[in-house]
Amino acid sequence: MSYALRNLLPVAAVLAALANPADHLAAQEVLFEDAFDGAGNVDTTQWRLPFDTEGTFVGRTQFRGDPAVDFPQQVGGSAILTLDTLSGFDPGNALEGHDLITRRNFARGGGLIIEARMRLDPTSLPAGVGGVVNGFFLFDVTRDSPPGGNNLVRDEIDWELLSNEVVSGGQRPATNFWNEGPFVGPGSGGDLQFHSQGVDLTQFNDYRVEWTPSSIQWFVNGSLVRSQFTDIPDDPMELHFNLWAADAGFTSAFDNNLQPSSTTNQEIRAEVDHVRVTRFNTLTSDNLLVNGDFEGADPVAIGTRSATATGEWLSFGNTFIEDGSNNGVLDPTGVFMLKAFGPFGDPGAASGVLQRVEANPGEEFEGRVSVLTAGNDSILGTDNFTLAVLRFLRDDGSLIQEAFADPGELVDSNGQSVGPLDGRDPNAQADVFVEGVVSALAPAETALVEFGLFFIQLAGQGGSAFFNDASLVRLTPETLSGLAGDFNDDGIVDGADYALWRNNLNGDASVLNGNGDGSDFVDAGDLAIWRAQFNPAPPGAIAAAPEPAAGLLALAALCGLATRRRVG
Repeated sequence: MSYALRNLLPVAAVLAALANPADHLAAQEVLFEDAFDGAGNVDTTQWRLPFDTEGTFVGRTQFRGDPAVDFPQQVGGSAILTLDTLSGFDPGNALEGHDLITRRNFARGGGLIIEARMRLDPTSLPAGVGGVVNGFFLFDVTRDSPPGGNNLVRDEIDWELLSNEVVSGGQRPATNFWNEGPFVGPGSGGDLQFHSQGVDLTQFNDYRVEWTPSSIQWFVNGSLVRSQFTDIPDDPMELHFNLWAADAGFTSAFDNNLQPSSTTNQEIRAEVDHVRVTRFNTLTSDNLLVNGDFEGADPVAIGTRSATATGEWLSFGNTFIEDGSNNGVLDPTGVFMLKAFGPFGDPGAASGVLQRVEANPGEEFEGRVSVLTAGNDSILGTDNFTLAVLRFLRDDGSLIQEAFADPGELVDSNGQSVGPLDGRDPNAQADVFVEGVVSALAPAETALVEFGLFFIQLAGQGGSAFFNDASLVRLTPETLSGLAGDFNDDGIVDGADYALWRNNLNGDASVLNGNGDGSDFVDAGDLAIWRAQFNPAPPGAIAAAPEPAAGLLALAALCGLATRRRVG
């Protein structure tokens, strides 16, 4: 982690606490963090590479996908993404790049902060040549929208650093987003915007997105550069960092001077110093599963219960609750775990358990489980793998939407199911618990959500896995109407709230979410409340905070600007 991130975080937190001690720092949870301080591969338990079915060729670039040799390396406290002009796949016709993806997706709940410190490496950029895109973004593809159809649509929220901006001297980072957008090439559609912030894209800067049910906000080095209040994405999404070469269809990023080579290679690099994902303003339910720690009786066979049975584990194939010490496995939180192994039936045979919980359309769920394979009965080197799956059912038990991983994939490309342990993964380890996390949004007609834990046996090979500490929780945005001046109800009183006030001046006050002065119209009284409560520091920010004097000057300037605009 950089000096700025490590040492200035407390300043930002203190400033936020002084402004609204009970509101701004409540209900935060760091979901994911990586400072890339190790050596060798990035953490392969947290990151993965793309698979054949999920767009591994982008622009003019083939993304690397061999988990044995292709992971980005950690050097000097950064993850190094590379783009090679000499491709090992198709020399002279394509470039070869990195797409680094989290092994889990992230449900928004009441709000997420996604932040990273990154740059294009200036020593690696070809002199006077652009054409390179360094992306930092959230992404989800829905396979069937509506259910039963065959449309591919995407939700996406982007930061993009283009080397064309380095060559031109513009040095403008770009943002974009899609909500149920068409699944077309990068740079097509969406709402691409560039932001002049006086930054150098070849030096480390802090890039952040705040994503709530009512807004998306983009920040550079703590400064708000863009706000979006309509057409907000809602699907849980995976986090990506990538480096690739644009084709002519992405006109802002394309440079014909960057060409694939058939003889010699030039390696272009981007560096990621730190990444963090924080959830805030979200109410998390208690564990909705009965016996999620598997300390109770063995699951009941599926055939003895109805298709809408709830409140108990149902099983098929070979699954038992056992004392893991029989295989040298110690339960860190209890004694018993769920053990599963293949039924040795047809190819693709499976064993597993599932439990159903009542649910409603539009509710967001997050499932977790820890999985281990014992060294004395390992699945490593086999075709066996495990899955954590969410399925949504109608009130008659019929399936609306499921999220099984495709055969041959460690993680499902739509981000809704996770294979926490896979015998085909050359980086997997025995005798170590790994966590699987899967989040999904309940579609229309949902009456039940089903959390499934499966052992998949593709080729009749042996080995077993232990599942432990399973949980399923409901995520609900926290009601924030008590925070005066927070007109967009995202838990922060900042420039986005002023923009909402300005754009609706003299209009219906309901747009202020009850956080104004209580009158029927958007007026000067609401602005006075906003000015009194203004505090742009986001909860848990890793961006460098300004010196207190500079912060006060900026506040005074912004409040003065707000006053002048209102009067004028």
